[in-house]
Amino acid sequence: SDTEDLLIKDFANVAHIKVKALTPDERRAAERAAGPKPRHGTVLAARSYDVMRKAQREGEDGTIAHAVFMSTLTDEEQEQVTEFEAWSSLVDREVLRLGCLAVDGFDLPRVDGLYDVEGLLEVCVEAEEVISEGARHIRNISTLGKSVSLGQSSASGTSEQGAEETQLETDGNVDNASTQAEST
Repeated sequence: SDTEDLLIKDFANVAHIKVKALTPDERRAAERAAGPKPRHGTVLAARSYDVMRKAQREGEDGTIAHAVFMSTLTDEEQEQVTEFEAWSSLVDREVLRLGCLAVDGFDLPRVDGLYDVEGLLEVCVEAEEVISEGARHIRNISTLGKSVSLGQSSASGTSEQGAEETQLETDGNVDNASTQAEST
């Protein structure tokens, strides 16, 4: 989420999403809630993304390479890819439902303590993009690893630390598009 990588750097009209990290169990629960994973569609979709990335690495248009690959698939295989993409979209919705705390401008009431994804779909024209991007960020922060204590040893020389001396690496703001907008 480096703001230098953004194509549009005008943050005046962007929505900010407040998210939390999910535990591995919560991420697995999101996948289970989306139903069984379409195995063959998963493999075919992975191949198509590999073709796209390879073309981009070689300076070619990845979108065209992806389209050409997809056109070589049978109708049944294309349907399997479509099923995988639909499943993946459902997983994104579940990840956002579990990990979203708020979306600026869409202060929807929580449903059973979780973010109202269906409500967002009803009131936000770009909800699918917000869901996909939000879920990606939730996954990213969920896999950062365990926090590490940065505090100093106590005065007595033991390895115990006082609560007021302990600061976690994960405390505070991360310099990303959302926090850059606030500080500029």
